[in-house]
Amino acid sequence: MSILNFFKCKKIIPAENSELADVIGRSSLTEANERVDKIIGSPSNTQNSPKTPRSAKRGNYLTFSPKDRADIGKYCAQNGPAATVRKFSGAFPNLAETAKGIIIGTDKTLLVENGGSIEITKNWAKSLLHRMNFVKRRGSTACKNNKVENFDELKKEYLERIEKTVADFDIPSNLVINWDHAGLNVVPVSNWTMAVEGSEKVEISGLGDKRQITGVFAGSLSREFLPPQIIYGGKTDKCHPIYKFPSDWDITHSENHWANTDTQMEYVKNIILPYIRKIKRSAKLNKDQKALCIFDVFRAQMGDDFLAFLDEKNIKVVFVPPCCTDRLQPLDVSVQKVVKNKMHNSFEQWYSNEIVKQLDGKEIVDSENEPIVPVDLSLTRLKPLSTKWLVQMFQHIKNNPDIVHSGFCETGISSALDDYLRRTSAIKNVTRQVN
Repeated sequence: MSILNFFKCKKIIPAENSELADVIGRSSLTEANERVDKIIGSPSNTQNSPKTPRSAKRGNYLTFSPKDRADIGKYCAQNGPAATVRKFSGAFPNLAETAKGIIIGTDKTLLVENGGSIEITKNWAKSLLHRMNFVKRRGSTACKNNKVENFDELKKEYLERIEKTVADFDIPSNLVINWDHAGLNVVPVSNWTMAVEGSEKVEISGLGDKRQITGVFAGSLSREFLPPQIIYGGKTDKCHPIYKFPSDWDITHSENHWANTDTQMEYVKNIILPYIRKIKRSAKLNKDQKALCIFDVFRAQMGDDFLAFLDEKNIKVVFVPPCCTDRLQPLDVSVQKVVKNKMHNSFEQWYSNEIVKQLDGKEIVDSENEPIVPVDLSLTRLKPLSTKWLVQMFQHIKNNPDIVHSGFCETGISSALDDYLRRTSAIKNVTRQVN
């Protein structure tokens, strides 16, 4: 079934007993209706008109038979969306991106962004899945817990620890830092999957670690977005993409792409400490000036050696309470969503353009002679592209510092420290004037 058929046309054919029939004649109107029906492919309003001829049998590149739907849904529920994309991408290209590409190839003015009325959205994709008798379900996970019974108490203690640390060591806002880890898909996929409506639990056994990387991002209370660490999966530098990264980024690898004690130590040495030294120099602070780093209770950064190293470098630590990172970790609240949305949008635009290239100069016809060839989603091709998208995403957040600051505001950290920092700043100004 052509994907264009999922955009409904409003039927506006005049009835045979309308005023128009009196003007041009009933027979002329009937003939006109039949011709219009034939063009738009809708059933005729007249009993005597011939049925619209069926189009030639199409290829299976955009066809979902009941068996196809069952196979995709079952495989996705058992193995996760990333594995499903790899398995079925040869038969079924990405739906939303393909739809957008087809419309651009047909007439790009039909899209909303070009002044038209068609918009390819998640709701449209959800509607299509619903018409395929599938509903979208979020995969079940074990790590999220939004029902922390004593959350208010934990938040109060957490903010008090931050305020006390800042007050005890006179830490300025640009040395209050939060860092967070994010698993990023080389091929951005959603954590939604297809399942039969009514399913009580939908498990995702894996998200394709070999097609993921880890980004470690950090921001300060003063709205600064620090250069990231990017961790690729592999044993040597050969797993890194061939791309000229910004010189202040830290590009490394681990066997499974996840952060460990070694990569975390490397991150502090190559990203955090250079930033702290830069702030101390610019603000003419003492070399032993303390900084505050806020992060979650991740195993790689909980070891005694790592914490002792931070203390040696004059870095004080406040941990985000367990199971509260989605509400109390600044970058988790603000930056991570922007990171993943920007990566997904870049992928979507690239994929649509790849479809447009195939359709350039061709008519969209219902024929299996010119099917849409599945887009190459191999790591060899996508690694350099995803790196380019990472750089664009970083620059977007860097140019919009309020994204970083909003996380500190929404978690309550900013308001908790505002009064103290204002008092401290006023005292320092008076001291300078006296001296």
